[in-house]
Amino acid sequence: GRKPVYGEIGHTIMNVLADFKNYTYALPTIRGLVIHMSTGRTDILLPKNRYDAVLKALNTSNETVLALGSNFSLSADSHLVAIQGDDGSYQTQAINILNKERKVT
Repeated sequence: GRKPVYGEIGHTIMNVLADFKNYTYALPTIRGLVIHMSTGRTDILLPKNRYDAVLKALNTSNETVLALGSNFSLSADSHLVAIQGDDGSYQTQAINILNKERKVT
């Protein structure tokens, strides 16, 4: 069979999100939220009509970590992906769309 995509959780964000008692994890997702990263800048774009969902996510978050699920941005020219190496370490890479120069990830 196919190997798991991610192995040992170790010291990752999954430690914060995981409920090991029930074998589940929770990541609040705000419909319409997108995150744009460009050189020296990160913009978090929140829809005005999602105020209640944002407030709920803030109130239920860990005191040291705010984790939110977002949506793919149609205006981004690349996306971030997490890759786990054979040694269990993680790295993040930006994958370009249409082989264009990255401006907004």
